[in-house]
Amino acid sequence: MKSITNLHIETSDRHMNFDSIKRLIHCCHSSLQHITLIAYDIYGFNGQTLEKLFQICKKLKKFDFLIEYYHHENVNMTEQLHYFQSNWWLDDCRPPVLVYRDDHNYSIMASMPCLSSLHSLSLSINPDMWPLNKGHFDSVQIYFSHVTSVYFINNNQQPVLLDFLYLISQVFRSRVEYLEFKYWGFKYPRTLYELLINATEMAPCLPSIRHLKTSSSDWNGLNGMTLVIWLLLASNIRALYLPEMNNADKLQLGEELSALFTIDPRLKTISNRIERVAINWSFDQNGDRTKPEIFDLFAQIFPKAIICNV
Repeated sequence: MKSITNLHIETSDRHMNFDSIKRLIHCCHSSLQHITLIAYDIYGFNGQTLEKLFQICKKLKKFDFLIEYYHHENVNMTEQLHYFQSNWWLDDCRPPVLVYRDDHNYSIMASMPCLSSLHSLSLSINPDMWPLNKGHFDSVQIYFSHVTSVYFINNNQQPVLLDFLYLISQVFRSRVEYLEFKYWGFKYPRTLYELLINATEMAPCLPSIRHLKTSSSDWNGLNGMTLVIWLLLASNIRALYLPEMNNADKLQLGEELSALFTIDPRLKTISNRIERVAINWSFDQNGDRTKPEIFDLFAQIFPKAIICNV
């Protein structure tokens, strides 16, 4: 095994534990030039153990890793990030690393760029708060190739800025199935609406987004004009997911959209490209009398869409 130069390890096998991977790398460390390590639900990895693991590979020119796991106990993520801020990790020869945990204790350690598939990420709307050990997300080196769902948290009704949306397009390069914001509002919606609706040519802002998914916050800033802005900015959106909104807000949203689409015939191209609008959860047995009205309203607004429950 001493002549192996490229090693690709990908496993979710609990029997292939950290020590097994460590022994495998040790067997061919003297010749390794490129290591790819993708591990699911295998414990023992952190910045210190990975540093020791890679340091012995004296000929190593490149390494990529994605480690996903669930913590069943409280873990200090500041400490975990600090492990990746040693002199060795901060050297320009080493890639930036994302050290991430969501509210369900799902954790990720990933070298950048991350070329492996991720199911979902929840991130602050402030990129400076994204948990990188070094660098900034405006770097060409930092991006994700495959992420299914992204949820951005903007507390205190922090408005969405166009510059941030262009950053999203740069960082998330593959097709993103679901995009969700805690607060969808823009700072000057009327001005932005007029700018977009009158634009003769504009570079797509979010070409990779396919579905918008509303959050369950009491006031998520999503009204008729704001939704039209999102549909103009993300020209490939084909589906809207509204189950987490209450029925009164859905009805109001539908009435505002109906008014805008009636006033401005230029919006017809938007209404015709939406293929699916999910209104309620299929298990929702609430007998709210507005449900049929909401279905009919959205069917009129988006005549080519399937109006359904999920």
